[in-house]
Amino acid sequence: MLTTLARFAVARPRVVLGLALLLMLLCGLFGATAQAHMKSGGFVTRDLESVRAADFIADHFTGGDPNYVLLITAEDGVDSAAAKAAAQRATDQLRTYPEVSGIQSYWSTRPDLAQALRGRDGRSGIVVATIEGDDGELSERAAKISETVQTSGDGVTVRAGGLAAVFADMNAQISEDLIVAESIAVPLTGLLLILVFGSVVAAALPIAIGLFAIAAALGILRALTAVTDVSMYALNMTTALGLALAIDYSLFIVSRYREELARGLDSGAAVVRSIQTAGRTVVYSALVVALSLAALAVFPQYFFKSFAYAGMAVVAAAAGAAVVVLPAILALVGERVNSLDLRVPLRRMLGRPVPPSRRRNAACGTGGSSG
Repeated sequence: MLTTLARFAVARPRVVLGLALLLMLLCGLFGATAQAHMKSGGFVTRDLESVRAADFIADHFTGGDPNYVLLITAEDGVDSAAAKAAAQRATDQLRTYPEVSGIQSYWSTRPDLAQALRGRDGRSGIVVATIEGDDGELSERAAKISETVQTSGDGVTVRAGGLAAVFADMNAQISEDLIVAESIAVPLTGLLLILVFGSVVAAALPIAIGLFAIAAALGILRALTAVTDVSMYALNMTTALGLALAIDYSLFIVSRYREELARGLDSGAAVVRSIQTAGRTVVYSALVVALSLAALAVFPQYFFKSFAYAGMAVVAAAAGAAVVVLPAILALVGERVNSLDLRVPLRRMLGRPVPPSRRRNAACGTGGSSG
């Protein structure tokens, strides 16, 4: 089967690449909204005694288990006019949301309960409330409410906290961290690959396969959110594992391809031989990793199931791209895979001789580029 796929990719490389680019674009656009449809909970199941107790409290004692807290800090103390005005304004704003219930504050509750809502320093007090909704709705609603009620001025600061606000902040932070992580990981990985391969062209191939795997996995995750609950934490594993596996699998195949070229095979035969050997290793590795991650699907919590879904999706995308898309790219690139070898001018600058094997690779790359 691998031989058939390799020969098809070599015979029709532009068709394979065109379909791959189209799939990557569609999955990227579709998967871009994946996080908005994911949930931040899934750590427990509904049949746990603690969950049933919490549901009972929520149903029979409104506000008995608050998940949203406003900390109001005043320079002149919590009993100052400015603090009271800020607390009243925040309370009025919370009451405008139909999903918020059980609002209590230091400034409005019974005197025997007020001291529990007052800071020991006398400069802070809290307002507690309950935001209704499931794990996905909770963070979304908390983020919307926090944008309205959080203020700072006139010596009084209002800050949001509690479980709902924490989930909202975690969602926002994960989005930012993913962008930062990828913006750092991809360039650094590219530099390391250039050091390993020497050739800029060869180093760019694993990066391209990694980006394809991430886009495809995001599209799969977005599709899964339409039929089941998926944890937002699966996004972190999708990007990290997708990039790592795609680069790892591509390293096997590209390295073997360069070896077959050095042995004298033409580009098409080198691609087929690389998939027959290194491609088999990639498939076996992908099966082992996918089966290992699939074990998480036996847990009832969707937090663990999500890692199984994301893991199997990204492994399948990485392996598929390595044995189908990468051969098509290699068939088009040919011997130019050794082009732009940065180690050759670096050795010249340092006055060091170029090894015979590097001379052959450089010559192949130059000839392929000119041809």
